[in-house]
Amino acid sequence: MSNSSHHNAIVLDHLTKYYVQNSQIPPAVNDITLSIKSGEVVGLLGLNGAGKTTTIKMMCGLVTPSAGNVYLNGFHVINQRRQAMQQIGVVLEGARNTYWQLTPYQNVMYFARLKGAGTTNLHQYAQTILHMLGLDTKQHQPVSDLSRGYQQKVAIACALICNPPIILLDEPTLGLDVIAGRAIKHVIKNLVEKDKKTIVITTHQLDLAEQLCNRIVIVHQGKIIVDQPTHQLLSLFKPYQYQFKIAEYISPEEYHQWPDTIITHNEYYSVLTRNTRDAQEMYTFIEHIKNKGLSLISATPIALKLEDIFFRLTTDQERI
Repeated sequence: MSNSSHHNAIVLDHLTKYYVQNSQIPPAVNDITLSIKSGEVVGLLGLNGAGKTTTIKMMCGLVTPSAGNVYLNGFHVINQRRQAMQQIGVVLEGARNTYWQLTPYQNVMYFARLKGAGTTNLHQYAQTILHMLGLDTKQHQPVSDLSRGYQQKVAIACALICNPPIILLDEPTLGLDVIAGRAIKHVIKNLVEKDKKTIVITTHQLDLAEQLCNRIVIVHQGKIIVDQPTHQLLSLFKPYQYQFKIAEYISPEEYHQWPDTIITHNEYYSVLTRNTRDAQEMYTFIEHIKNKGLSLISATPIALKLEDIFFRLTTDQERI
């Protein structure tokens, strides 16, 4: 593959990784093939041990594949390592991305020179990144003295210092409080909307993936089981549940008359929540309500979140 395949920022070609060869232990990553276009924001999701982090590490050259190939903007990660590494900035899970005894500014300058960045305007560009991430007032404090949220911002700054076109973020908000997590989300959103970066995010915070990613890839037991645009994936499962508001009170003694239905109450009405496979089943249930002489106030579809869909797919309840 040559650099002419610039429209595909990332290509994984039959990627496989065995940590223990010649054993009954299945591969951590099992024959994954995936292409990600320039400017896409992809959520790489899966349960613990699904193969997400191993895939990210093979993408950035930290783990050697047992089989298959990785290309970053056309450059082979193993055979053209120097050119391939110039295409990416990486933030790995945990605190392994920076040197804690150094300050944010020293970290950013160190990684810039490590990656071969030119010295022209480097100080100015470092200041721009530190300011963008809200680190300008913290830039001369040791990273060890900073909060977890600021430490994560330093890691992102180091990933951005050479202005790579591809960013790999492995659990970028893990362990952060709500405020710090929201700040990191804002940073990622800016990278998407203003800088048009190609971004791959692994996360267990599925609301983050739903808000930021335009494509979702779900890995289960080392294999891709879902690869869909986010809006299409969500639409496949809508409407899955409906809430029916009833004017009358339904007593607990009557609950047995409403199988597969969750019944709750408030001051003004009863609420019946149930799954519906299609529109016809919804209309049949409405007729059932009317036949019991009850007054239907409304029937409202419940939009499922990505978290609900992820749970169903990875627990083998459903497959696309």
